[in-house]
Parts: sequence; structure tokens; C-alpha cells
Amino acid sequence: MKKYTFLTAIALLTFVILLPFYARQEHIRMKTAQTDMRQQYVAEGTEVYLQNCIGCHGEGGQGIGENPALNRFGLEGADPQILFEVISRASHGTVMDTWHREEGTSLSDYQISSLVTMIQYANWDEVAQEALKLGVTPQELSTLALGEVYQSVIDPNDPHQCVACHEDPEVHLGSFGLDCARCHTLEAWTPALLTRHTFMLDHGGEGEVACEACHLNSYVAYTCYECHDHSATEMEEFHTREGYLEIENCVECHPTGEAREAEHLLNAQLSIDG
Repeated sequence: MKKYTFLTAIALLTFVILLPFYARQEHIRMKTAQTDMRQQYVAEGTEVYLQNCIGCHGEGGQGIGENPALNRFGLEGADPQILFEVISRASHGTVMDTWHREEGTSLSDYQISSLVTMIQYANWDEVAQEALKLGVTPQELSTLALGEVYQSVIDPNDPHQCVACHEDPEVHLGSFGLDCARCHTLEAWTPALLTRHTFMLDHGGEGEVACEACHLNSYVAYTCYECHDHSATEMEEFHTREGYLEIENCVECHPTGEAREAEHLLNAQLSIDG
């Protein structure tokens, strides 16, 4: 009996001594497993990125034209769920495509999750090197229709602009701008269709608004004061009280005209920037 008690005590003492060691080893094992899983997500997310995103956001995440950079510091601490939603189902009023297969496109939950992990944890220099190794660059992508590239990428130095060969037609000389892909496709010059209009055409809730209500002299310029009864001075005073000094570009904060839109955009940006 005494021998049994002695052996039990020895076993218990050994367990007590070794428990912290095993606990530490388990913690290290879990950290290693998490790191390995993250690296796998980054690798798979990089593949998804190079296949689908490089045309607008660049091989190093630097952003092309007006498309936002993804290699900025603020995204590292962003809420992953917000990034997931932005990629899956882009907000109304943005030119970002929706990518979730439930929206009729190509990516699964797993692929989008790996893309989010890649955006937050990847070494963008390595992503650019991988793009170079595979021979994938924004200029060489052939998976996007040329018209879609023109709509997604705004590069004034791009030599493949319509205006490089075609003069601005007299029918809309000086009125429609030179972003031809907004209304025309490569399949046919006519009929012209408004392929992208961020601001809601039924803004105000009284049916579709005539183009001339906002675009007085040119369709590439707009005014909000034809419909709204406030004055420029009144708006300047209001925005100054709120801390906004640059108010000329209304659509920067009110891209669709939806109620409380600026507040929602600000909250989303604060969540992303941390």
C-alpha cells in the first residue's frame, strides 16, 4: 500500500513538473499551426489576387488610376469581416465588382477569406515578384474585355485611348468627355448606353431625373444646387462646423445620393483604418 502511494505521489509530482512544459509546447504548436495556416491562406489568396484583382489594384497592391491601393498600412488592422463584405458584395455606388458566387460571379467563401488574409498579411513585394515570375501584369491581362479594362482603369498615359485615333465627334463636342467606355462598347459604336452612373438616377424619389438637372453645360461636370435649395455659402458654413473644408466634390462623400450616405462611408472608413 505504501509502495502504491509512493508511486502515485511520484507520478503526480512528475505531472505537476511537466505540465507547464507541455502547456508551453502546446502553445508553440498552436502558434506554429496558425502561422502555417496563415501562410497557406496568403499563398492561395495571392493566386486569387493575380487571377482577378491585379488589373485594377496593381501587381504590388499599389492601385491603378483611381482604384484604391491595397498595400496601405491601415488595412492590416481592418476588420476582416468588413473586407470580406466589400469583396463579396460591393456597395451600391462604387465601381468595385461583386465577387461572391452567390452574386453570380466566381469566388467561394474560402477564396474570399484567403484573399482577405492575403491583403492583410502578404508581403506585397513578394506578390509583385510572383506576378513577374508568372508573367502577369495589368497591361498583359487577357481575361478582361478591353472595354471593361477601360472602365476599371483610368490612366491618362494609356496609349490605347479612343481619342488617340478618333476625334471628339461633333454631336457631343465638349459635352460628354473622353471616357468613351462609359457609353460605348467595342462591339458597336451605336447604340450608346450609359454603362456606369454611380449617382442614382431616381434621386429625390420623384422618378428618373433628367440629365440636364445636374449637368447644365457638360455631362462631365455637375451641380447639386439646381435641385437643392441651399446655397454654396450655407453648405460651406455647415461643413466647416463639421470639420470638412473641401466641399467642391460633393460625390466624394455622397456618391449615390442615398440618405445618411456620408455618415455610413465615414464609419466604414474608420473601421477599415482602425
